[in-house]
Amino acid sequence: MALAEIQSREAACNDLAKQMRNALDNLDRSSRRTQELDILKEQVTEFENALEGIKIELRSTDLSHTDREQYKKRNKELKALLDQLRSDIEWKEKDQDRDELMGEHKGAGHDLNSEAGLINHGDEVLAASKDSLGRTIATVTATVAIGKDVTTKLQAQTQQMSRQLDDLYEIENTVDRAAAIMKRMARKIASDKYMWVMVFLVFAAIVFIIVYKNVNSGSDGSVTDKLK
Repeated sequence: MALAEIQSREAACNDLAKQMRNALDNLDRSSRRTQELDILKEQVTEFENALEGIKIELRSTDLSHTDREQYKKRNKELKALLDQLRSDIEWKEKDQDRDELMGEHKGAGHDLNSEAGLINHGDEVLAASKDSLGRTIATVTATVAIGKDVTTKLQAQTQQMSRQLDDLYEIENTVDRAAAIMKRMARKIASDKYMWVMVFLVFAAIVFIIVYKNVNSGSDGSVTDKLK
């Protein structure tokens, strides 16, 4: 699942990069330069969202080590490509500002001094605004989808961490019970050892008494014989 999502976002990045490069190459010949620059800026945002989605998916435990390392490298390459495209867009914006200051840029090509020209220009601005709004809505929708996806993954990870924490508590309780059992066994072994020591001492005392009695009995008999 994670790998398929990464591949889908990578394909989206590649398509956006081609569209943006083509738009930049044809920008100087376009009669809608301002609108095209706005579109390029929105595509930069889409590109960034796709890269962020790849970055999130790379944290998934479903990925193999090989796939994770491969797409980490690919993510860096796409990031460098986006930085280059962003830089080119900034240069185009500076060129536009310079042309407007020098009076070389003629706007949309309509005669703004006539009623028909103003109407046509207004229609063009409305159409461009509508297109821009549509792309903005699409971007917001994609961002919301990414946000929901991230929230779902965070909830799953939270539940997983909660289960792991419960397992750790269970292991800790098992270790505590094992330690208590070991202490009771140690006390029992110690008490058994003391008991055997007492048995040995009692046995030694009995042997000593028996030997002592026998020795004393033999001594008394010899003394009696001598007296006779």
